[in-house]
Amino acid sequence: MKFYELMDKFNQSKNTKDTFEIYNNNFQSCSEHKLEIISSDKNMAINLPILKEIMDLPNIMTIFEYPNLAFYNSEIVLGMVDGRRAPFSLDYSISFESNSARYLHDYLTTGTCNGKNFETTLHTLLERNYNLDPMFYMIENSAKDNKSNKFYENLYSIKKLMTCDMNYYYKTKKIKSVFTDIEVQNIVKEDLYHLENKFKPIIDKAKEQQLTMKIILLAMTFARYKYTNEKEQVSYLVKFMSEKLKTIFLRELFIAINYFYFEKINKEKPDFFNPLNGQVESNFFKKLDGMAWDFTLVRQLEMYFTSKPNPKADFFIPFLFTYDEGLIEVMKMFYCKDFLIFHKDRRTIPIPSINKFNMEKIEEYGLSHYFTEEAMNNRLQNNIVDFEKVFNELKNEFIELRMKTN
Repeated sequence: MKFYELMDKFNQSKNTKDTFEIYNNNFQSCSEHKLEIISSDKNMAINLPILKEIMDLPNIMTIFEYPNLAFYNSEIVLGMVDGRRAPFSLDYSISFESNSARYLHDYLTTGTCNGKNFETTLHTLLERNYNLDPMFYMIENSAKDNKSNKFYENLYSIKKLMTCDMNYYYKTKKIKSVFTDIEVQNIVKEDLYHLENKFKPIIDKAKEQQLTMKIILLAMTFARYKYTNEKEQVSYLVKFMSEKLKTIFLRELFIAINYFYFEKINKEKPDFFNPLNGQVESNFFKKLDGMAWDFTLVRQLEMYFTSKPNPKADFFIPFLFTYDEGLIEVMKMFYCKDFLIFHKDRRTIPIPSINKFNMEKIEEYGLSHYFTEEAMNNRLQNNIVDFEKVFNELKNEFIELRMKTN
């Protein structure tokens, strides 16, 4: 069975019990693909209290809405079928992003910062000895080609926090590194060297994803201005994704469906979409670029699930300490119910928390044929896309459209 056939089966799951049964009923195929699944279900008992403790902290998030998580791989599923508990190990980390990293730098240099609850959360992270990680922040800014002094200062502050002298901290409640300032600076330089050499493919992938997300957001805006009918708007976007991008990006599509629908009934939309709602200003494409990065950072967080900093761990959960309001809104829109990791195929596939409304719209608008196995297989066989060309063509069409409608 192909990975996308398995994906389609898990897409039908309504809860973690369904997910387990689908895995068990297709055990041979799941094992062949070395499939691992993290499944979220708010009605399931919490089996790892540390996840709830972390997610209860202000401004710390991951791709799941609830800490009620179940973990499946072939060994775990086989053990459950045999009535025995298969042990597994879990690793996690908490990463900073640009806003929280800057608040950290401000706090370490001045003793104050603007982030609400930042100081309380920061001290909780230290006192509970949670795993902290600079990599997400480093990849985020390297992908954006950010080589500013602020980037370096923030990274220095993160490293200073990660090497905190805990004996000194417990006595004074002040943060200082066990290393000298020069030593911390050398650690930062070494990390940046490894980032530019070892992680270049990841950075390049982030740039490609950002361009893809920018295209999708622009296509949403184009459909909004070109068509007044919700069915035409959705149909345009589905066809565009299928024919131009050779991939149906499910979560972005369902976010767009809700966006078109809420506008139709004059219901308030998330503030994140404000740049798409009014007149197209001179800095529209700059704003679009920033919005696309928010979409991309969620995708990057998903990729981070497969990184496993501790190779002995069976599963890894990355958390993000963020004060980026746009990113927070996007993460809430992007919550997953199941996260599929196909190790053999080197693919991660999030199954979004899709409500029935979305799928009903797809069927109602006569778009189901884009979601068949045959259509997916055709896209996979013809998936070479020149994203720069697609974006520039769409940008020109959009500008021409706006000149006609203004």
